[in-house]
Amino acid sequence: MVTVDAAARMALRLPEVSEALRWGNRAWLVAGKAFAWERPFPHFDGYSAFLVQLRKVTTKALREAILDGWLACAPPKLAGEYLTHHRSTW
Repeated sequence: MVTVDAAARMALRLPEVSEALRWGNRAWLVAGKAFAWERPFPHFDGYSAFLVQLRKVTTKALREAILDGWLACAPPKLAGEYLTHHRSTW
């Protein structure tokens, strides 16, 4: 089982990530865009999101999901630099 704090540490390891509160829940942002957040599961129909149950996900799968979300929201130059220099350390 992965905890929210462990997920936060994964997100915060990525470049230019900040943590904020959105609708009373923790969220992780890059370039002002939330790429991961803590929320209960109701009402995501039609919303482009990847939902993860922390009590069931493996650390590796969560790490990949967080990275994919970050890559989708990060400015292209920042994402490219990260992939060039840091992907193997993730």
